[in-house]
Amino acid sequence: SFLFLLMNYGAQMKSVVAKPSSFKDAIPGLKFEIKSLPIVTLAISVVSAAAMLLPGMAEALQFERQAIAVGEWWRFLAGHLTHWSFDHYLWDAAVFLVLGAYCEQRDRVRYSTGLILSAVCISGLVWLELPELSTYRGLSGIDSMLFTLLAGNLLVEKCAASERSWVTVIFASLLGFA
Repeated sequence: SFLFLLMNYGAQMKSVVAKPSSFKDAIPGLKFEIKSLPIVTLAISVVSAAAMLLPGMAEALQFERQAIAVGEWWRFLAGHLTHWSFDHYLWDAAVFLVLGAYCEQRDRVRYSTGLILSAVCISGLVWLELPELSTYRGLSGIDSMLFTLLAGNLLVEKCAASERSWVTVIFASLLGFA
């Protein structure tokens, strides 16, 4: 199941044997450690899903220039959790879950810092540089940061390991993305 995949995600996870009489006994041999779960990614994904599915929530959270100007400051960041359509949500959420879970498990502090900085910078640039844009929704900008974070981390690792073919592929991916 999806939960099982999340609990066993990635080769970097540390394992802890389940203690007897715990809820994990329902699945023999299941091993996981709570701190290795991508909890930040999962929490953001749940809020984004709620914003999509609950009537009126997207409108209450979207980046809306006029509302922000009169004090609804939460919209400045919460707009990233909202989407224009279910299709927009599915694509953004799928990319966010995959890249977010991977980046968070590699380095939660760097991942969280990247999330905060990208959300602030994207909203700030929309506010300052696109005054004609009255509303904004979506995780696409944050997804782009996650791709760049992952590719940059892999590029540094592959350079250090002198794996030239990988360095070329990753560098080309970053150039293509730009």
